[in-house]
Amino acid sequence: MLKRNVKDAWWRETVELRDDVAAFDSSIVMHPDTWIASGHVAVFHDKLVDCRNCKHRFRADHIPSLDKCPTAG
Repeated sequence: MLKRNVKDAWWRETVELRDDVAAFDSSIVMHPDTWIASGHVAVFHDKLVDCRNCKHRFRADHIPSLDKCPTAG
């Protein structure tokens, strides 16, 4: 519930209370060729790595070393 409240508060402040912002779901209005051109349709997948210590999952290209957990500090 806390997470939802934070998200709702952010949405209200960032979108609803501003006259210069309009919200829309881009996946609905985006042309299908855009998804193809960006690689999302045919080959979009990121290699994920599970840490055995902290049990978090990370994108392999977002961690500097596969030998050390990024949350270890």
